[in-house]
Amino acid sequence: MTATRAPLVLAIGCLGVALTLGCSASDSAPGGGGQASGTPAWKTPVALGDVNAHGVRSLAVSATHVYVTTSGVGTEQVARVAKDGGAVEVISADQSAYGITVAGEQVCWVNRGVGATGEAWCMPDAGGAPTRLADNLNDPMGIASDGSNLVWTTVGDSSVSKFVLPSGPLQTLAGPLGSPTAVATASGNVFWIDATDGSVWSVGMDGGSAKKLGSPKCNASAVAFGLAARGSVAYCGSWIAGGAGSVMAVSLDGTVTKLGPGQVYGPSGGIAVDDSFAYWPSPMGAKIFSTPLGGGDDTMLVQGETAEAIAVDATGLYWAAYGTTVTIMKMAR
Repeated sequence: MTATRAPLVLAIGCLGVALTLGCSASDSAPGGGGQASGTPAWKTPVALGDVNAHGVRSLAVSATHVYVTTSGVGTEQVARVAKDGGAVEVISADQSAYGITVAGEQVCWVNRGVGATGEAWCMPDAGGAPTRLADNLNDPMGIASDGSNLVWTTVGDSSVSKFVLPSGPLQTLAGPLGSPTAVATASGNVFWIDATDGSVWSVGMDGGSAKKLGSPKCNASAVAFGLAARGSVAYCGSWIAGGAGSVMAVSLDGTVTKLGPGQVYGPSGGIAVDDSFAYWPSPMGAKIFSTPLGGGDDTMLVQGETAEAIAVDATGLYWAAYGTTVTIMKMAR
């Protein structure tokens, strides 16, 4: 069962709703395909389930479940809940899980560990025991998948690595270089953030020379979930403490584009993209915004949700709201 919470929904769509903001959108996105003619129509947010934890590290959505990795003394865990709501299932406890991603019909995550004691794990989305894929990883942080491969960043040895599913091999794609944290894949390319200067880098999934694409000053605090990619473009939130933050698009050709006007303390957490919009939470006023990938106004979708990690798919927008517990939320299309 799902329960309706009390966040204020301010922008349900450009369908005659009185409090709709910023419904204009451009015709095309930088490298990302066509734009919708307006903000998608959204339903009232509902709570899918509560996780006994103090904070959120990452979130991923499969065909059937929403997965989170959480933080806090005694509450570091991997948990999931059905996309229609219900009982929260703790998959793995007492592990320092950071990034999490969906890889085909399984979900995979990295445990950070201490020093070169990190691990990568996967389990079937349909259920079953987790399987350890790799160990002795040097401080892994972000993880992503194109369905056939996993890629993860390891801060301890400044590297980006690829693991061919289902059983390897494991190979280094790039490094040592900087401090790679959040990572994303799209169209045969791997993108990541170098937290030392907030720059975005790329390398081909099959290897080659790593390339620094640009320095949009991506938010370095969103260590496991602060990057998304679609087509030939990576997206991050550029945020300066005390100032305005904006969604930034970084193309493979090195073009860096500011997509929206920006908000105070705006995209300081995760970011998710679909064909037409980027979605991101802002801690100032506990708001969730969307920004057209082709550029345009930031639209406030929800107010009253203190969120960090966020994800989107064809059925809805998902985030993890945190306070005394972590609540997994869904706003259906």
